Amino acid sequence: QYSLSFEQRSKNFFYNWSESGYQFCKYAYAGMASQLTSCPGKKVNWEPGLLVAPTFKNWTFPVYAFNPTEKSVHYVLGLNWEWQNEKQNVPMQ
Repeated sequence: QYSLSFEQRSKNFFYNWSESGYQFCKYAYAGMASQLTSCPGKKVNWEPGLLVAPTFKNWTFPVYAFNPTEKSVHYVLGLNWEWQNEKQNVPMQ
Protein backbone atom coordinates (compact mmCIF):
# COMPACT_ATOMS: atom_id res chain seq x y z
CA GLN A 1 0.00 0.00 0.00
CA TYR A 2 1.25 3.49 -0.76
CA SER A 3 -0.29 6.38 1.12
CA LEU A 4 -0.22 9.88 -0.35
CA SER A 5 -0.46 13.16 1.49
CA PHE A 6 -1.91 16.05 -0.49
CA GLU A 7 -0.59 18.55 2.06
CA GLN A 8 3.08 17.48 2.34
CA ARG A 9 4.86 15.08 0.03
CA SER A 10 7.28 14.23 2.86
CA LYS A 11 4.36 12.51 4.65
CA ASN A 12 3.90 9.92 1.86
CA PHE A 13 4.78 6.37 2.88
CA PHE A 14 4.81 2.77 1.72
CA TYR A 15 3.29 0.16 4.02
CA ASN A 16 3.35 -3.64 3.88
CA TRP A 17 1.82 -6.12 6.31
CA SER A 18 2.41 -9.86 6.02
CA GLU A 19 1.35 -12.77 8.17
CA SER A 20 1.57 -16.53 8.29
CA GLY A 21 -0.46 -18.66 10.64
CA TYR A 22 -1.37 -22.22 11.53
CA GLN A 23 -4.88 -23.29 12.46
CA PHE A 24 -4.18 -25.53 15.46
CA CYS A 25 -7.86 -26.18 16.23
CA LYS A 26 -11.28 -25.55 14.69
CA TYR A 27 -11.78 -22.28 16.56
CA ALA A 28 -8.40 -20.49 16.41
CA TYR A 29 -5.12 -20.00 14.63
CA ALA A 30 -1.81 -18.40 15.60
CA GLY A 31 1.33 -17.33 13.86
CA MET A 32 3.76 -14.57 13.02
CA ALA A 33 3.28 -11.19 11.38
CA SER A 34 5.51 -8.38 10.20
CA GLN A 35 4.97 -4.84 9.09
CA LEU A 36 7.27 -2.73 7.00
CA THR A 37 7.04 1.05 6.69
CA SER A 38 9.14 3.15 4.34
CA CYS A 39 9.06 6.94 4.22
CA PRO A 40 10.98 9.02 1.65
CA GLY A 41 14.47 9.86 2.91
CA LYS A 42 14.17 7.67 6.02
CA LYS A 43 15.35 4.21 6.98
CA VAL A 44 12.91 1.34 6.35
CA ASN A 45 11.21 0.35 9.60
CA TRP A 46 10.57 -3.39 10.08
CA GLU A 47 8.54 -4.64 13.03
CA PRO A 48 8.11 -8.35 13.82
CA GLY A 49 4.92 -9.52 15.48
CA LEU A 50 2.84 -12.39 16.83
CA LEU A 51 -0.81 -13.08 16.19
CA VAL A 52 -3.60 -15.12 17.74
CA ALA A 53 -7.00 -15.28 16.06
CA PRO A 54 -10.09 -16.90 17.53
CA THR A 55 -12.72 -17.77 14.93
CA PHE A 56 -16.49 -18.27 15.02
CA LYS A 57 -18.40 -19.32 11.90
CA ASN A 58 -17.43 -16.75 9.21
CA TRP A 59 -15.88 -14.34 11.74
CA THR A 60 -12.24 -14.00 12.76
CA PHE A 61 -10.98 -11.79 15.61
CA PRO A 62 -7.19 -11.43 15.13
CA VAL A 63 -5.02 -9.88 17.85
CA TYR A 64 -1.53 -8.74 16.82
CA ALA A 65 1.39 -7.78 19.06
CA PHE A 66 4.17 -5.94 17.20
CA ASN A 67 7.64 -5.65 18.75
CA PRO A 68 6.67 -8.14 21.49
CA THR A 69 10.17 -8.24 22.99
CA GLU A 70 10.60 -4.45 23.14
CA LYS A 71 9.31 -1.76 25.48
CA SER A 72 7.40 -0.22 22.57
CA VAL A 73 4.93 -3.10 22.06
CA HIS A 74 1.81 -2.07 20.22
CA TYR A 75 -1.34 -4.07 19.63
CA VAL A 76 -3.74 -4.21 16.72
CA LEU A 77 -7.20 -5.76 16.99
CA GLY A 78 -9.06 -6.93 13.92
CA LEU A 79 -12.53 -8.01 12.91
CA ASN A 80 -12.86 -10.03 9.69
CA TRP A 81 -15.90 -11.49 7.99
CA GLU A 82 -15.52 -14.03 5.20
CA TRP A 83 -18.12 -14.84 2.60
CA GLN A 84 -18.19 -17.14 -0.38
CA ASN A 85 -19.89 -16.37 -3.64
CA GLU A 86 -20.99 -19.73 -4.96
CA LYS A 87 -21.46 -20.00 -8.68
CA GLN A 88 -24.85 -21.45 -9.53
CA ASN A 89 -25.01 -24.18 -12.17
CA VAL A 90 -27.42 -23.21 -14.92
CA PRO A 91 -28.51 -26.13 -17.11
CA MET A 92 -27.82 -25.69 -20.80
CA GLN A 93 -30.79 -25.94 -23.13
